Amino acid sequence: MVRTSTNAADSAEPDWTTSEISKMIENLTFCQLKPGKFEVGDDIDEWLEEMDELFAYTDPQLRSQRLMNGLAKKARMVAELAGCSSAMPYDQLVAALRNEFANVDELARILRCRTYRPGEPLLDYVADIYYLVPRVYRHIPRSCRDMVTSALVVLGLPENPLRRYRHLLNQPLADVLRELTQDPVLNRRYPACYVLIVSTISFHIIVMIVSAALNLASDGSLRQNGGADSMAWTWGGPGEIAQANTS
Repeated sequence: MVRTSTNAADSAEPDWTTSEISKMIENLTFCQLKPGKFEVGDDIDEWLEEMDELFAYTDPQLRSQRLMNGLAKKARMVAELAGCSSAMPYDQLVAALRNEFANVDELARILRCRTYRPGEPLLDYVADIYYLVPRVYRHIPRSCRDMVTSALVVLGLPENPLRRYRHLLNQPLADVLRELTQDPVLNRRYPACYVLIVSTISFHIIVMIVSAALNLASDGSLRQNGGADSMAWTWGGPGEIAQANTS
């Protein structure tokens, strides 16, 4: 807090304490030197090293908070799902982030890097994420998986649609699908028969219907193996998982 001198001769001059001056310099330094946000797929060791150098000017009690604030939205969500938080001691948080982003298995890498490709059928994109979430985040309760899927679907959209649909981040998956399937840009290559009434069909049924429809239309689609209860899928498209079955 800035105090005013009690001396009338220099009452207009603010009386700065040493700690206040240090804090002001620290904030200015952080704003000037702050590195870019850490995105999924970036080099975590390089980013942590850069942040560690910057934190030489930062109050130790603020380091964990600023480290978490330095994560881009999708990266922060991944970190929080792994249990990382600004309440953790700084050294512990650094170790947790390094472990989460440096030691990534193949399924997690595919999920984190899966973004909407301009022109692809929207429900292909959603089905990929829907399939991968329970396999990557096995520790998450089933009741929470749809919300995680919703957030990853929205965060993987291109910049302009992401701005329009940011309000869907915490919405149920059915609501996300209902709104996204009405977007003419995201669905411009879809035949009219693929536009589904999400409010009256469960998402499991939607995935099966879309899988069957795409199976007839293209060899590069999801194909269902077995009955409705098994929910086992095979990726037929290039660059995706060759084969995967439910656990």
